[in-house]
Amino acid sequence: MKAFGKVLGLFFLGLLLLVVALGFALTHLFDPNDYKDEIRQIARDKANLELDLKGDIGWSLFPWLGLELHDTSIASAATPTKPFADLQMLGLSVRVLPLLRKDVQMSAIRVEGLSLDPVSYTHLRAHETGRNLVCRLLLLKKKHIS
Repeated sequence: MKAFGKVLGLFFLGLLLLVVALGFALTHLFDPNDYKDEIRQIARDKANLELDLKGDIGWSLFPWLGLELHDTSIASAATPTKPFADLQMLGLSVRVLPLLRKDVQMSAIRVEGLSLDPVSYTHLRAHETGRNLVCRLLLLKKKHIS
């Protein structure tokens, strides 16, 4: 019975080491900067936005799944040369283990060096699509405040 306990303990230790090694390899071998073009295309297709990722994209895996965007600007697809938002750094992170239970637990959203140019609600409404809820939410907020 003692031998079975040792074998079981070694099995779980080996499994834990394998998971740690895979996490380390993933965070050091996978570079999200290689996917900047795909990220830009998704922003253009899904949100009708031009995303200019001039800086690096950083990320972490455990215990928080984190993402950081550096030196980024956002413009409407209709006016890609006139960004309405520039930021030096945007960071957000969620806990990994609760995600397995379909529970999202965020730590915080960090924004540094944010510069916003005002955009009219008429402009937002004109570029709204069925997939773009941001414009609709901003319009609802304006009606609620008025």
